[in-house]
Amino acid sequence: MPPAHPAIMNNLRRRYEELSVLHARDGRPESRQELEDVGRLLRVATGAPDIAAALSTARLRLPGPRSGLVGGRNAAP
Repeated sequence: MPPAHPAIMNNLRRRYEELSVLHARDGRPESRQELEDVGRLLRVATGAPDIAAALSTARLRLPGPRSGLVGGRNAAP
């Protein structure tokens, strides 16, 4: 299965992080279930085996520059 579009992964990642905070605050079964559902979608979208890897993969696939490295070395200023 090809990876999901970066915008979709970013939306899932943001939603998962929001739900993590919500569930930590209220602990309701509904928020836990939605957190699990979004986590499952994120793992499928990224092809990652666990949520930590899925979140990391989703962050790495964000559009735009994320580091000053070019070809393994620092880019010239």
